[in-house]
Order: sequence, then structure tokens, then C-alpha cells
Amino acid sequence: MKYLFMLLAMFFMANVMPAQAESDNPEDPDVHIIIKLEGETEDDRNKSLILPYEAWQSGKTVYVVSHNDVPSVTYTVLSPSGAVVDCYTGFATAMQPVTLTAAGHESGVYTLLITTPAGTYIYGTFSL
Repeated sequence: MKYLFMLLAMFFMANVMPAQAESDNPEDPDVHIIIKLEGETEDDRNKSLILPYEAWQSGKTVYVVSHNDVPSVTYTVLSPSGAVVDCYTGFATAMQPVTLTAAGHESGVYTLLITTPAGTYIYGTFSL
């Protein structure tokens, strides 16, 4: 009887709880690696501990989201040697991701740089 109960319990759990898989492959498009951002924003007012931008990497693609509408912002991806790999300059709409890519470039530590004319200078690094 207890074996029947165990069998039914395992069957129930297998059908109720979906299986999840994880991948250690950074090229996997389903793997999102958070890019830790540091830096300064444009004024000296008291701020929260959270910067107004978020960034993450999926494969060789970087996504950047602003928490606010920003009329003029530049997102730049720099190679390990400091060369510009990809760049976006323009309006940042709140919570709308901007996509940058490092496809076709060598492995190494890349830098994401976020700047505005008002003095914002935020950066983070990620590896390919």
C-alpha cells in the first residue's frame, strides 16, 4: 500500500511541477546575466541605492533599460582594447529595452557605458 501511495505521489508531483533546465552556456539565448552597474547620475540630490538603469546580457547581446524617459542618452559597448563595438544615441523610453550587440568580436571583458549630456556616467562590465 505504501508503495502505491509513493508511486501516486511521484506521478502527481511529476505532472504538477514543471521541469526546469538550467544552462551554463553563455551563448544560450535563454540565459540572462545581470550586468552590475556603477557610476554617477547628473545631480547631487539624494538618490536611492538603485541606479535608474538596468542592463543584462544574453549571449552576445546586451539589453539596457532606463527606469525614466531620458531625452538624450548614449549607450556604448567597448571592446577589451577600448574600441567602440556598438553604440546607441537617442531618446530612452522608460522600461523599453535598447539592444546592443558584440556579435563577431573576440572573447574578453567588455564595458557598457551609459552617458548623458547632463553628466550621467554609468558603467558595467561583462564577458564574452
